[in-house]
Amino acid sequence: MQVPVGYECPEVPQKPESNEVQRQKSQQLIDCLHQLWQPAMARIGIDLDKPRLHTYEGDVETRCGMSSGTSFYCPPSAEIYINEQRYDSSEEWWGLHYPHVVIHEYTHHLQNRAGILEAAERLGVSREERIRRVELQAYCWTNRHVQMMPGLDFGKADYEILKAWASDGDSPTHGSSGWANH
Repeated sequence: MQVPVGYECPEVPQKPESNEVQRQKSQQLIDCLHQLWQPAMARIGIDLDKPRLHTYEGDVETRCGMSSGTSFYCPPSAEIYINEQRYDSSEEWWGLHYPHVVIHEYTHHLQNRAGILEAAERLGVSREERIRRVELQAYCWTNRHVQMMPGLDFGKADYEILKAWASDGDSPTHGSSGWANH
């Protein structure tokens, strides 16, 4: 499936104004992504519903269990959870980090609705390998979006930030940082 391009999503503020403003911007970004992906998914016979957005601080109980400190997508309920600490922790690279997190979690919704998450369960590989493959695809689609969004004005400095994030160590479920050295 090709990542749709050529769209205008809301501009990302250079500095976080407040958690309420960021919740609104997160929802606007999800709305924009949804408008972009709905026709692409319809062309392959998938009726794409919009995931619900929740923001939280501390711990949160979801249909996927208890979570603390992370942003994530919960497939059984089609909900995106963004930890508001993300809003506070990314001032230096705000314009890239914040939309990257929102887009990444929306991408997991796309994977869920397209049957990719269910198919990954049947691969016959270890849990870590299954998650690694799903996450690498999500990162690929996410990085494509952040590079193509006119409101983000992605440039060389942003590319260097993405490389630095990828070089921050290897993860058994989020892949290797080897690509960042090329």
